[in-house]
Amino acid sequence: MQDSPSEALFELSERFEAEGNTAARRTTLETIVDRYPSSREAAIATEILAGREPAEETAPASEASGEGSSQAPASGETRSAEANGAPTSG
Repeated sequence: MQDSPSEALFELSERFEAEGNTAARRTTLETIVDRYPSSREAAIATEILAGREPAEETAPASEASGEGSSQAPASGETRSAEANGAPTSG
C-alpha cells in the first residue's frame, strides 16, 4: 500500500524504467513534479529529468534516511552492557 499519490506515481515510473519505456517514465516523472511539487518524489524526479539519477538509497521506497538511521549493527557487533563489563542492576 502506498502512503501518497506521489509515491505511487514514482513507483510506477520505476516500473516503466524496468520495462524500458522511457517515454512513459518521463511523462510520469513530469506529472509528479507538476502535481506534487513539494514532495520528496518531485525533488528526485527533478534530478532524474535533469539527467542525474539519484543513488538507489535515496529512492522513496527504500526509506533510508541516513542520519538517525535505525539500522541494526552487523552480526557480531551487538554488545550488551554485560559484555562490555558494565555493572548491571538486578
